[in-house]
Amino acid sequence: MKPIREIRDSCTDPSVKVRDLLRKAKVLATTLRNEPLKHWLDRELNGYPANEELPGYRKIGSPPMGTFAGSFGSKITNQALPISMMPHELQQIAKAVALPNPIGEIEAMAESAGSKGLQHPWLAEAVLWLRQIITMEGYMLVEVYQPLPKPSFEGILDAVRNRLLDFVLGLQELDPNVLDSEKALSGLTGEQVSQVFNIAIHGDHNVVAGGKDISQSVTQGVSPGDLTSLVAYVRQLGVDPEDLQELETAVKKDGPRPQEQLGERVTAWMGRVLAKAVAGTWKIALAIAPELLKQGLSHFYGWK
Repeated sequence: MKPIREIRDSCTDPSVKVRDLLRKAKVLATTLRNEPLKHWLDRELNGYPANEELPGYRKIGSPPMGTFAGSFGSKITNQALPISMMPHELQQIAKAVALPNPIGEIEAMAESAGSKGLQHPWLAEAVLWLRQIITMEGYMLVEVYQPLPKPSFEGILDAVRNRLLDFVLGLQELDPNVLDSEKALSGLTGEQVSQVFNIAIHGDHNVVAGGKDISQSVTQGVSPGDLTSLVAYVRQLGVDPEDLQELETAVKKDGPRPQEQLGERVTAWMGRVLAKAVAGTWKIALAIAPELLKQGLSHFYGWK
């Protein structure tokens, strides 16, 4: 029996389901007698309980979108909702969608998402609460949801697969003989295994390349009231030239915003460009796109 080699090779084979990988890893965990590994595998296979903190890779950053209904059947869909205007309790919900589901369910979601992705609808009570706060002349908020594009589910699966691969490669680095010798595998100390586990499973896995650097450049790059600097900053985020022109027009028509509340036209513009992030046609990750746009606009309007 060669569990390390089998798991290592399966991790690099996209045809092998992640849930099958984790089942193989349970055999390895028993051989290693490592409780943290057993616990992680159990949670991934069976789901995380409500009272347990989820790993970061199981939280999908997704901006809340709204549907507004008007008279004579008129409707405004896919409208980005300003998180800053929401009550604190709803802001926490709006920041990310938590997915504690068993990994098998995540795989099923990834398969069924298709090109349009799935949606995480908000409870009717939350919609009624927001209806009193977020208004649009002539329209009423009737639905709130967070889009969940297919790459978001695939990202969770890749995170689990990559962590397991890092773990078995870490064991291989300790002793190359563990690939083919269960005796060598059993010879690893508990301290060695735990150290590899902590680094591979709970270590720093940054999946949003460049987001932090772009964010840190806002203070120096965007000046209050300077539309040229705002457009230059948004251009860095990969927004299309046509959308940049629409942003300029929206900002000019909305005018100054001293109350820390985006104007109607800029809000509508954000909804359109964030829809492109949902569709995967914008290079900035969906998880950070709303925050980066908000930071740039906040500096432009002098709110920061």
